[in-house]
Amino acid sequence: MNAEYGVSKPWEQSSVHAGQRSRVNAMRWLSSINSVWLLVLMFGFAIGAAVLAALMIRRLNIDKAAPVAAAYMTALGSLFAIFTGFLINSEYGTLRETQRLVGSEVAAASQLAFNTQGLSAPQVELVIDDLDAYLRRVDESEWRVLGAGGGTEVSAFNELKQLQGRVRQVGLQPETPTLAADAMQQAVDQLAAIRRQRVAISAESLPLALFGISALAGIALIFNAMVVALRSGHKYSLIAWGIVAVVALDLAAILAIGAPFRGAFQADRVPIRDLSAELSEGRYQSWVDDPRPQRTCTSRQDATERPDDCLFIGNGESITLGVLAWLGDDSGGLGQDSLDGVNLAIDYLDGQFDQVPGELLGHRVSLAVDNEGCSAEGGLSGAKRLLAEQRLLGVVGTTCSSAALDAADVTLSDESVLLVSSSNTAPSLTDPDRHQRFYFRTAPNDVVQGAVVADYTRQILGADTAATVSDGSAYSDSLTNVFRQRFTQQGGQAAAQLSAAGGAGVVDPPGGTEMLSPSQIADQLEAAPPSAVFMALFEPTCHEVVTQIRSRPALQDLSIQTSDACQSSEFLAAAGAAGDGVLASGPDLSDIKNNTFYSQQFLPALQRSTGRAPTSVFHASAYDATNLLFGALRRAATRVPGGSLVVDRADLRAAMLDVEGYPGLSGSLTCDPGGDCSQISRIAIYKAPAWPSAEGSQAVPVYSSARSLAEVKLGE
Repeated sequence: MNAEYGVSKPWEQSSVHAGQRSRVNAMRWLSSINSVWLLVLMFGFAIGAAVLAALMIRRLNIDKAAPVAAAYMTALGSLFAIFTGFLINSEYGTLRETQRLVGSEVAAASQLAFNTQGLSAPQVELVIDDLDAYLRRVDESEWRVLGAGGGTEVSAFNELKQLQGRVRQVGLQPETPTLAADAMQQAVDQLAAIRRQRVAISAESLPLALFGISALAGIALIFNAMVVALRSGHKYSLIAWGIVAVVALDLAAILAIGAPFRGAFQADRVPIRDLSAELSEGRYQSWVDDPRPQRTCTSRQDATERPDDCLFIGNGESITLGVLAWLGDDSGGLGQDSLDGVNLAIDYLDGQFDQVPGELLGHRVSLAVDNEGCSAEGGLSGAKRLLAEQRLLGVVGTTCSSAALDAADVTLSDESVLLVSSSNTAPSLTDPDRHQRFYFRTAPNDVVQGAVVADYTRQILGADTAATVSDGSAYSDSLTNVFRQRFTQQGGQAAAQLSAAGGAGVVDPPGGTEMLSPSQIADQLEAAPPSAVFMALFEPTCHEVVTQIRSRPALQDLSIQTSDACQSSEFLAAAGAAGDGVLASGPDLSDIKNNTFYSQQFLPALQRSTGRAPTSVFHASAYDATNLLFGALRRAATRVPGGSLVVDRADLRAAMLDVEGYPGLSGSLTCDPGGDCSQISRIAIYKAPAWPSAEGSQAVPVYSSARSLAEVKLGE
């Protein structure tokens, strides 16, 4: 020490710190040895001490001191027992405390996951993703760092920081219930506090001085025991060797329990792994029914051996999401509306609409967009092009039912690639005789829309006769057929059944049906005016037929009804005054607009990113379809240490079938084996120009009715 100031000189401090580090490292090395080698080492130490003592006793001829040695054995035995008992009790207490912290951490994490139930589905998955990532990091890397001597493990710290930020971010959202926000914040605060305690414990090490005194006491005890044994004869040697064994076992026990994060006996982190598995399987998501944890692709080797069945996404590689939509000037904005919903789902992967794409399980999501042209040929060729994309998770689409039916749905299902449509409504797509196993849709089945429109036409409007106009496409023909059947069941009379030429995707007239121009359709209706006409037509055919009908004096009072295919801002602009009063059916957006998340976050984000209002009514369904695909990957993928993902495509389909009561933006979704996810649909009828697709419109339907798919199929 410096006499004047009473402090160590720098080189003296360095020497002291180096000595301390070397002693600490020596104890950490000893306590990190596995149980077998630890026993071998301690027994070797004790036996070596006994053999050395025996040689010294014989060489120095001190075996005559046996009475004195026997007298000291009691004191030495007590001393050894006191020191080893203290260390064993202290270190075992630390081990138990560490295990208690593991239990508390799992409890806090479970509480955090449980309290996400009041959030929207994407928010739930974001919080659970971050929580799962943190727990995996604790298990895979932080435990090893703590075992090496403690300190802050950077990646685990960052994961916890991300989780804390996510909980604060979600808690500040206006749609988040206050109780849920408070409970989640409390749980994540507990996680942070527990981690600090765990890091503090890991920085501690077995006291070298106490362990050294215990070892010296053990050596002295062995020495005295050997003196007594050599003096008293071989019949007392068993007692001496028993003492040797006790010393070895006590010292081994101290070292075995002296490191909770390494060595022979450490805190069990299996509860952390089990909770992580439960989180990834979706057991804390209220809409996941009977999750299936059996996974058949779990490694890169599986993906290499079964490339047709397994999807492998390496560390740093992006996930490809396909979009098959009807795009272009002739689409009436239908496909673009769905594409907008997909883009917003990707944007929200980071929990906020900031026009910066988020990540899914640590991987970027890239879009591969193709135009299906609203035709079977376009759907077939577009699906084939998308299948050439690497790491294709699935496809959102098609826009038109005709592009999916016996086209994209078959092509993608043959390759076990999911196709989830936000706007296909043709009943035939989920008909048991034609349904493809990997096809799903979040759009309502047209058996519901057709029934609601027919009931409204017959019961509310009081129409006795109703004509229909289709364009020969799968969507149009199916919907008008459902309408006609339901209308006649209600006591109405089906009038002319007409087909419009120039229908979207229709190349040849179906079954030799005469395809009529808009003017010819107006002529036929004028010849025998019905009470109402229902037209399932796309733009621009829709507004052309409406304009022709309104130009005929005899049809001025004819009630004109269209479907969601025509319900677009393009129709309103093109039809002008002729479109006023035209009724359009489709998904009821009233409930959606009353949703705080939709009105305060989703819709403003859509307008910011596109510079316009929605072009149709399927953006919410597309948002849900995309998130269902993302959720299926979360639950079905095996996360390989290092960041890679591997998943069986059949498991992705099974994960879709686990969905029951999914709180989607478009409504509650339950996916059945037939491919329908919208089991209860609310169909609204709007009167132009107050359509939901009108810019700035706060459209209120003139009629709205919720029907279940099951009851409509039963004719109720």
